[in-house]
Amino acid sequence: LAGVAKRIKLYDFRAVLANPTAYHYPMTQIQCAAKISNVSWNPYCKNMLSNSDYDGTVQIWDVSAQRSIKRYQCLCGDRNTKSDVGQYSSIMLIPI
Repeated sequence: LAGVAKRIKLYDFRAVLANPTAYHYPMTQIQCAAKISNVSWNPYCKNMLSNSDYDGTVQIWDVSAQRSIKRYQCLCGDRNTKSDVGQYSSIMLIPI
């Protein structure tokens, strides 16, 4: 989960599924610099995720180490919502 708190909160998904009505605490939290607009897990490396912030930053995180391993600044973007394959974005990222 992510949002205006500028934190990515990671929960034990199996525990949530096993007892969905119970109150669950995050296993860990990752602090970000700005409000978070999106979070996505790496489908090939389970301990890595990326997030984008409202300040135009995209970060790659190593969740097991709880640290950012790469950070980019988005300079411009274009969003296409009429694609045959669905919605996609085209952006230019500059390593910072």
